[in-house]
Amino acid sequence: MMKVVFKLQPLDDKMKQKVMKRVCGLPGIDSIAVDMNNNKLTVIGENFDPVSIVEKLRKLCFTEIVSVGPAKEPEKKKEEAKKEKPKKADDNKKKDEPKKDEVAELINPFPCSTGLHEKGLGLTASESMGMTSTSESKDELTSAISGHFEVQSERVQGADTTSLAPKAVLMASTSGSEDESTSAMSVDFNVMLGDCKVMLDDIEVQSERAQAVDTTSLAPEDVMMTSTSGSKDEPTSAVSGHFEVHRERVKASDTSLSSGYSPASSSEIVEEDVVPFPPQISAPPAHESEIQIVSMEERERMPSIHKLESEIVPSQTEGEGKMKRGLNASARQSVKLAAKAGIELGKSNLVAVEPVRSSHLTIKNEIPVEDQFLREPVLYAKKSIKTTVRKIFSHINNVRTTQIAVIGTGGIGKTTVLKALINFPNTKHVFDLVILVTVSRYWSTRKVQNEVLRQLSLCREYSETDYQVAEKLLKVLKGKKFLLLLDDVWEQIDLEAVGIPGPSLENGCKIVIASRKIDACHDMNLFKVVEVKSISWKEARELFYEQVSTSIPLSDIKSFAETIVKGCGGLPLLIIVTGRALGGKNDVSVWKDASKKFSLPKTSRECQIEDLLQLLKFSFDQLSDNDVKSCFLHFALFPEDQEVNIYKFIEYCIQEGLITGAQADAHKRGHYIVDVVVHASLLQVTEGGDSIKMHDLIRDLALGILSSMPKDSQFLLRAEGIQNLLSAYSGSVELLNAGSSSSSRSLNILESSRLCIPKGNQFLSRVGAGLTEPPPTEEWKQAKMMFLSDNELCTLPEKPNCPELLILFLQRNRSLRVIPPSFFDCMTSLQVLNLSETRIKSLPKTLFKLRNLLMLIICDCKRLFMLPSEVGSLVCLEVLDLRGTKIKELPDKIGELAFLRRLEVSFYGSIDDSEYARLPRHLISSGIISQLGNLDMLSIVLYPGDERWHEDVKYVKTEISKLKKLRFLCFHFPDVKHVQEFLRESEPWKKKLLTEFKFVVGRDVKSISSQVPDYLEFDYNQLGRCLRFVNGEKKPEEVLQILARSNAFYLDNHIDIESLSSFGVSHINGLKFCIISECPKIETVVRVDEDTDAIFPLLETLSIHHLWNLTGIWEGILPEGSFAWLRILSLYGCPKLEYILRSSRIHYLCNLEELVIEDCRGIEQIIVEEETINSDSVALPSLKKLTLHYLPGLVNIWRGPWPLFEHISIYCCPNLRKIGMDSRFKDVIIKAERSWWDALEWENDELRLHLESFSTIIFQDYL
Repeated sequence: MMKVVFKLQPLDDKMKQKVMKRVCGLPGIDSIAVDMNNNKLTVIGENFDPVSIVEKLRKLCFTEIVSVGPAKEPEKKKEEAKKEKPKKADDNKKKDEPKKDEVAELINPFPCSTGLHEKGLGLTASESMGMTSTSESKDELTSAISGHFEVQSERVQGADTTSLAPKAVLMASTSGSEDESTSAMSVDFNVMLGDCKVMLDDIEVQSERAQAVDTTSLAPEDVMMTSTSGSKDEPTSAVSGHFEVHRERVKASDTSLSSGYSPASSSEIVEEDVVPFPPQISAPPAHESEIQIVSMEERERMPSIHKLESEIVPSQTEGEGKMKRGLNASARQSVKLAAKAGIELGKSNLVAVEPVRSSHLTIKNEIPVEDQFLREPVLYAKKSIKTTVRKIFSHINNVRTTQIAVIGTGGIGKTTVLKALINFPNTKHVFDLVILVTVSRYWSTRKVQNEVLRQLSLCREYSETDYQVAEKLLKVLKGKKFLLLLDDVWEQIDLEAVGIPGPSLENGCKIVIASRKIDACHDMNLFKVVEVKSISWKEARELFYEQVSTSIPLSDIKSFAETIVKGCGGLPLLIIVTGRALGGKNDVSVWKDASKKFSLPKTSRECQIEDLLQLLKFSFDQLSDNDVKSCFLHFALFPEDQEVNIYKFIEYCIQEGLITGAQADAHKRGHYIVDVVVHASLLQVTEGGDSIKMHDLIRDLALGILSSMPKDSQFLLRAEGIQNLLSAYSGSVELLNAGSSSSSRSLNILESSRLCIPKGNQFLSRVGAGLTEPPPTEEWKQAKMMFLSDNELCTLPEKPNCPELLILFLQRNRSLRVIPPSFFDCMTSLQVLNLSETRIKSLPKTLFKLRNLLMLIICDCKRLFMLPSEVGSLVCLEVLDLRGTKIKELPDKIGELAFLRRLEVSFYGSIDDSEYARLPRHLISSGIISQLGNLDMLSIVLYPGDERWHEDVKYVKTEISKLKKLRFLCFHFPDVKHVQEFLRESEPWKKKLLTEFKFVVGRDVKSISSQVPDYLEFDYNQLGRCLRFVNGEKKPEEVLQILARSNAFYLDNHIDIESLSSFGVSHINGLKFCIISECPKIETVVRVDEDTDAIFPLLETLSIHHLWNLTGIWEGILPEGSFAWLRILSLYGCPKLEYILRSSRIHYLCNLEELVIEDCRGIEQIIVEEETINSDSVALPSLKKLTLHYLPGLVNIWRGPWPLFEHISIYCCPNLRKIGMDSRFKDVIIKAERSWWDALEWENDELRLHLESFSTIIFQDYL
C-alpha cells in the first residue's frame, strides 16, 4: 500500500467536490481524504500513478506532491487494546476458550452507545454472547470469524421497548481436526452471517408494516445456533452450516400484526418478502420515535457526508450537474450510522436480534461503511440493492457454489447490483482480481477477450488468433483467485474458448452472470440463482418524486403521479426516466394524459418487454426539439454498450446535418443536446465524464422507434423514427402528423404503431466500430438496416444476399475506393443509400436497378466526376444529393425523375484553358429543370468564373422561375438583369414561399487565396437567407429587394460603396451576419447622418476584411439599441484603423463575446479613454475570447480591469508590455510567445505565479 500527500491551493466546498470527483474514479485508489485546514489531499492505494493525479488536478487548481511513502497500519486505540481479563474459574477453559469480550468484539466491533443503555436496549459483555470452539488459539479463531452483524433500527410506533432484553447467543462448533475445522468454520460462519444479514433485511421490510405495536409483553428467548462437522475428512459438511434457530412463540393478544413471516431453514438464501405493489396509495409516515443514535463526532461529519455522497458518484453526475439538478436522491438520504434494533413480527412468533454497538466509527472517504459499495449515479433503493448484494455474497462465501446467476427483467437494476458488488467492502479482500465484462446481445468471443485483456492491462497482438489469446489468458489467470462478472448475457458463453479458467473448489474463483433470461446459463444445476426483484412501493414513490421538479401543488397531481408510479411496476429505470420526463411539466393536463397511458392494461412486473418500451417512449415523446430526438436516435447506431466521446459524437451529429448553425454555435447546441438527453436519463455519462453511453433497454427503445412503421405507410421514410434519423433531409420527406406537438400526439402514436425490438441481425449498427472488413455475409441476409459509417472499410462483399435491406449507411469510410459491380444485385428493397465521403470514382450499374430507392446521398465524393445516365431508371427517387462532387455535367435523364423533390449538385470547373476546352459545353441542358415539377429544394453550386454558366443561366433561370413548389434555392445570378426576371416571374418569391435562399449576384471569379477564412464562409452559409453581392457597383433595386429579406449579407469587392448605411437602414436591419471584404471606398461601416431607428439591432456577427481606408466602425451618435446583440467582432488587414472603440460608446457592445483583431498595423489602443471612468468597472463584461495578432503599434488594450476571459491569444505585439489580468483569473487558456511573456511588466511576481499556476499557457513562436 502506498500513501501520497498532495498540497493544494486553498479550497472551498465547491472546489473540494471537484477534487474528490476527479480523484475517486482513478484505478488503484482505496481511500482519499481532504484536509481543508492544511489544504492537503491524502491518497492511499496500490498501483496508482501520483503524477497522473497531479496532471488531472492541475486542470482544477494548483497541485504538487508533498510526500510519497508506504501506508502505515492504523494504531489501535488504547481503550480498545485494554481487554477485561475474565476470572480464572477454569484453567482448561482459559486455554481452549477465547475471552468473551474478544469474541464479541470480533463479531461486533462497535461497542454499544450509551444512548442505547438509556433506552433500555443496551447489554453488558456478559449478556452479549457465549461461544465455544475447538480452535487452539485466539489467532485461529480470529481468522475463522469474519464479518459483523449490521443491524438497523426500525421505526416502531408507540413501542414500549423497556422490556426488550436480548439473551445470549450460543454457538458451538466441533470438527475432527484443527486446521480443516478452522477453515470450515470460517466459511460456515460467513455463510451464517450472510444469511443473518439477509434475514435482518427481510425483518426490516416486514417491520415497516407494523403500526402501533405494543411490545411490552414480548420477551424473546435465547437464539441458539449449533454447527457440527463429522470428521476431518468431511470438511465440506460443515460448510452447509445446519443452523437450528429456536424461537419461543409468544402470545400477544394486544399486538396488532400486519403480516406473517416464515424464515427459510438451513443455509438457503432467504428471498426478500416483497411488499405487495402497491399496498396502498400513500406510504406509511415516519414516526417521531424512530431510534437513531449518532455520536457527536458523527453529527459534525454529516454535512460533508451528504456532500461527498453526491461528489463521489462518477457517471451521470457531470451531465446532470450541467443541468443544475444534482443528485437529489443522495442529498435526501439520511445517513444513519447508529445501530438499530431489528424486530420481526410474525403471526405467532418474534425474533429479537442483538443491536450493533456503535460508540465511534471510522468512516473511509467520509462515506458510511454500509453505503460504500453504493456508488451508482442515483442511489435509489439502497435497501433493495444491499439485500441483493448480500444474497450474492453469501453464495460467494459458500465454497460449494462457484457460479451465480443474477436474473431480472430489463431496467430492474442488475448492472447497479453488479457494480455495488464490486464496491462491496468484502469483495476486494476475498479476491485477487475482479473483472466486469458487458457481454451484450450481439457478442463475440473476440469482444469478450479484448475487454478482459484491457482490464488485465494486456493487449492483443495483430497476428494473434482467438485461440492464441485464449491460451494467453489461461496462463495469466491460472493461480489467481478472481471474480468474473458477466453483465447483459443473452446466451450461453463458452468461457473455455475465451480463455477463462473454470471456477472450482481448488482455485476459489467465482463467476456471476447477469441476464434477463435464465436459459443464458449452461447448466442450471451449477448455478445458484438470485432474482433481482422490483423495488417496494415506498421506494418507488420516493424515487419518482426525487426526479420531479415542478411548481404545481402536489395535491393537484398526486393521484396522477401515484397512478404513474403504479404503472411503472417497481422498475427503477422506468421510474427514473418517467420522472425526469415529467420534471418541470407545469401543465396538469400533461400529468393527466400520462396517467392514462400508464394505466393502460397491463403494465406490472410481469409485463412484456414491448409493454415496457411503450411506456419508455413517453420520455422520448417529451423531448421537445427535433434535433434532440434525432441525436438521441443516432446514438443507437453506435455498437451496443460502446462509450462514445462527447466531442466526437457532437462532431458526428454536425457532419450528419442533425445540428446546424455556425461552428461555435453548433458545438454549443451539441453540448446542450447532450445535457438534455443525459438529464432525461436516456444517456449516461461515463466515469471519466468525457464520454456517454446508452443503457441496453433504452437502446431497445431507440431501435423500436426506428423500426416501427405506421399501418398505412408502405415506405420507410414515412416512419416517425426514420424521419428523425434522416432529419437533415426532413424538408424533402412528408412529415408524420406535421404540425402537432409531441405531447399531444404521443397517445395516437402509441396506439397506431406498436414498438418492437428488431430480431436477430435485422438492425446491424456498427457506426465508429473501427471495422476494416465488412460484417460476415450471413449477417447481411437478415438485415433490414445496416449502419457501417465512420469505419475503415476498404472492401465490400461481391454480391451480398440481403433482399430485405432497407437502409445502408457507408458514409465516411474514407478507404473505400471501389464498389463491386454486383454489389447491389440482391438489394431489391433498398430505399436509402449513403456513400458520402468515400473515395469512389464511379457508381456500379447495378445501383441503378434499385427501383425502390428513395434517397441517394453521395456528398463530398471528390473523385466522382460522372453521374451515369442510367440514374433516370431510379423512378421512385426523391432525394439526390451530389454536393461536393466533381460532376462535369448533369445527365439529361435526370428529367425523368418525376418524384424528385430535392436536387443538390456541385459542378467541376477549371481555370486551365486546355482542360476547360475538354469539358462538356453545357452544365445543364435546356428543358431538364422544367421537367422536375415536384422540386421543393434546388441547389446548384458552380466553379467560380465558369464561363459555361453564363450561357446556361439564360434558360435555367427561366425554368426555375416556373417551379411552383420551390421552398429552397441556391443559385448564382451572374448579372443583375437575370435577378430581375426571377423576382418578376417566380411565384414562390412573390408569395414569400421561398423561405430559404442562398443567392450570389455578380460575376464571381476564382481567387488563388481567399481573404475570408473558410470557417467564416461556412458559418455564413449556415443561415437561411444569404445574399452575396460580388464585384458590384452602385445599389441596384433588385439587390435591395433581396437584401431586405436576407439575414446574412456578404459584400465582396464592391467598387464605390462608402458605408453599409448607403444601402438604407431599413434594408440592413434584419441582418444577423455580415461580412465586408475588399471594398476600397469604405471608411466607416455605419454612418449616422440624422435621427434614425436603431442600426443593426439584430446583428450577431460582423467580420471586416482588408478595408484599406477604414478609420472607424461607426461615425456619429448611434441610436439606443444599435448593435445590441453583437456577439462577434473581427477585423483583419485595416491599416488605417487606430482604435476600435471609444470608452463613451462601449455600452453599445454590452453583449460582445469575442473580439478578433489581426494585421491592423496602425492600432495603438483597443479602447480609447475619452473621459474618466470608474476604475473598478469592467469594460465589455461579456467578452470571453480575445485575439490580438500582428499589431506592432499596440501599446495598451484598455485601462481598468479586464473581463474574465476564457481564451486569450496574443502574438507579434512587441510594444504591449502590460496586461490587465489579476488574481480573479483562473482556468484561462493563454497562447503567446515565450519571449513576449517573459518580457511583460508585472505589478508583483505573485500575480505571474498565480496565472502560471491556475491557467493553461501555450507558448508558440509562430502561428
